[in-house]
Amino acid sequence: MSPAPEDLSPPSARRELRTRNAGWPHAIARWLASAGMKPNQISLASLVFAAIAAWAFYRAGRYPMRSGDMFIFMGERVRRLRELDPDWREKLRAA
Repeated sequence: MSPAPEDLSPPSARRELRTRNAGWPHAIARWLASAGMKPNQISLASLVFAAIAAWAFYRAGRYPMRSGDMFIFMGERVRRLRELDPDWREKLRAA
């Protein structure tokens, strides 16, 4: 008796990802399909967004940050967090 054809198939090369079984990608795919989007149009849109991101990285490289700029940025974030939470010192000590 020979095995069934599905038993002879090679193992899948794709590794199992939890996001493949998540509901949100399927919902987005259904929405795009109902909007009439074709897979090639989605691929083209991703290329456009990648080109925009590449342009943004290129522009950001023309204005390099000085070493202190990041600390100024972080200090502003800490100041905003302190305004939101009056018990920030106790939480910092407990950490």
